[in-house]
Formats: sequence, structure tokens, C-alpha cells
Amino acid sequence: MPYWGGALRNPAAVLAGALATLVDSRGRILVDGLRPPVLPEPVAAALADLMHTCWGRWPAKG
Repeated sequence: MPYWGGALRNPAAVLAGALATLVDSRGRILVDGLRPPVLPEPVAAALADLMHTCWGRWPAKG
């Protein structure tokens, strides 16, 4: 750990190390309590519809 001002550790380096333990190498959150809640199905459907409408990602016609 880098030291800052002699015997004191750099607080920014300590914080960065602590934050780095919250996610894995791919950026996935490792702490269950920090994960966002699951979206209710109506909300997820509305967001999917919004994505298709606003960004032209239309579902395949069947």
C-alpha cells in the first residue's frame, strides 16, 4: 500500500482498494446488498417496448 506523508497511508488509495473489492474483473457487483432490485414484469415490458420504439430495434415478425 502506498504511503502518504511518511507513516500514513494515502486515504484515496485505501478507498480505491476497498471499492475495487465490490466488483469482479468484469464489473459485476459482488455484494448482494448493492445489487438493484429485479424489475417487475410490467416495467421490464414497458422498457423493452421503449427500446424497440425509440431505437428502431423492432422484434422479428412471426
